[in-house]
Amino acid sequence: MKLKNILNDSQIDFVKNEFPGLPVDIDVTSEKYDVFCEGIEAYYQTESFDEKYNITAKGKLAESIIDLLTDKGYW
Repeated sequence: MKLKNILNDSQIDFVKNEFPGLPVDIDVTSEKYDVFCEGIEAYYQTESFDEKYNITAKGKLAESIIDLLTDKGYW
């Protein structure tokens, strides 16, 4: 299964903008997918909240990607 076939358009745009070197046309069993998961998790932990610890719009997108991949059993 390809990552681009799992994510919705706004999630794909987020990945393309925040992780420009990482293609979304990757198989979820590949090493690049492992790198993607590590990157999105690190992004969520370090970039998703403002100074008052409120989740940002980009943080919500990162969270939605993690939740979706977890729900589908790919995380």
